[in-house]
Amino acid sequence: MDELRQRYNPEGSLLRRHQLRMLEILKEIDRICQKHRIDYWLSSGTLLGAVRHGGFIPWDDDLDIEMERKDYLRLLQLLPEELNDAYLLQTHGTDPGFISTYAKIRDKYSAITEHEEDINYRYKGIFIDIFQMEVTSYPLVRFAAALHRRLVYKYNRVPYAGNGFRKFQMQINYTLLTQLLYPCLRTAARIGRNKEVMHHTYGTCFLTPRYKSDIYPLSKLQFEDQQFPVPGNTHAYLTKMFGDYMRLPDSIQPHTTSVKIDDQN
Repeated sequence: MDELRQRYNPEGSLLRRHQLRMLEILKEIDRICQKHRIDYWLSSGTLLGAVRHGGFIPWDDDLDIEMERKDYLRLLQLLPEELNDAYLLQTHGTDPGFISTYAKIRDKYSAITEHEEDINYRYKGIFIDIFQMEVTSYPLVRFAAALHRRLVYKYNRVPYAGNGFRKFQMQINYTLLTQLLYPCLRTAARIGRNKEVMHHTYGTCFLTPRYKSDIYPLSKLQFEDQQFPVPGNTHAYLTKMFGDYMRLPDSIQPHTTSVKIDDQN
């Protein structure tokens, strides 16, 4: 694994500096969550990196955590007061150009381009993703994801971004979905729901389920130079998501297209 790290992100490389900046954001979130006893866990490729590499996957350029919706809403209330001045909370409420239903914590002293819709964002620094998980059903989240793609995401793409009417339509659609439809789906999900299975919240286009029995009780695992919360049964969690997760991929495709970092801050 040391050979892979040396090959893809040796110390001092742009990717390694990017990873270390994300790690600092994670430490800040961990500090706040510990202080207020909020549960969260490393997820997806970040958890895979912790298990397989003891830190970031050597070529990875993002960092994901998950938490239950009730904890997510509580954290979002705390962040404006608790968050270090070097970071910003990005949601649709703080940045109208951001039309996802999860949150990012952004670094102020960097700039990153991940997708073409980034041009519409107010905040563009290096980030980590905070995903809210809730008990619901696959048909409901799939339906919501399809609507969000069709009625919101498509309006945020170049060349539509510069069109004032399309921006207005996107904002109206986002409000109707998140303030009217998704609460109705949340109510419908309470009828006969399986309380063991969680999904990313409505409007998020990640549909792989999570199982509470795999996640709780939480454990801790080394990730880079610190231990962070992880699902109690990491093997079950990762197997359901990746299959043979210890096998290295045949091809490598980072998410990010460009990164600029101010190392003076």
